[in-house]
Amino acid sequence: MENFHFVGTTSQDDSFSTPPPPPHPKAASRSAPAKVNSTSSKRKRKSINVDDDELSERTAQRLSYTPEEHVRLAGAWLECSIDPINGNGKKGEKFWDDIAALYNSTTPSNRKRDQNHLKQEWQRTKKRLGAFHGEWTAVNGVYHSGFTTVDLEKMALEKYEANYGHPFPHLTMWVKLRDDGK
Repeated sequence: MENFHFVGTTSQDDSFSTPPPPPHPKAASRSAPAKVNSTSSKRKRKSINVDDDELSERTAQRLSYTPEEHVRLAGAWLECSIDPINGNGKKGEKFWDDIAALYNSTTPSNRKRDQNHLKQEWQRTKKRLGAFHGEWTAVNGVYHSGFTTVDLEKMALEKYEANYGHPFPHLTMWVKLRDDGK
């Protein structure tokens, strides 16, 4: 009596081999793989000017934040976070709704941002602000006779650029937040 362990084998002396997979139904219609252009997968940033737009409508393109918008964002965040009446004990969504309302009240209609955009930009810039403030406190902690705050800022900017490989882009935002202990 023969013991058949594998379907399709006639004896135990035959070696087991799997049959090749069946051809893909769409593979026969394709003659060669499509060539992918390597530059098509990279994002290309296109500069757009919304100030010339007559309709003042937003586009699908990402609008970069201007230094003035960063200062407005810092001001709105600061005002909402040190609010003496409501305090800073708000839930995240309400907190960022208030910031967005305050920010958009002073923003042209074609540059308004929603709460998610403002929160994301704040998270991005907060890391850089913290890193620069660390450089500032290191420079400021060492006694420098005869140096003004402008001189100390220049030293901190040089130190930041040396440590991080690029200049600090949010100096006006940092100046607004520096003295409020936030």
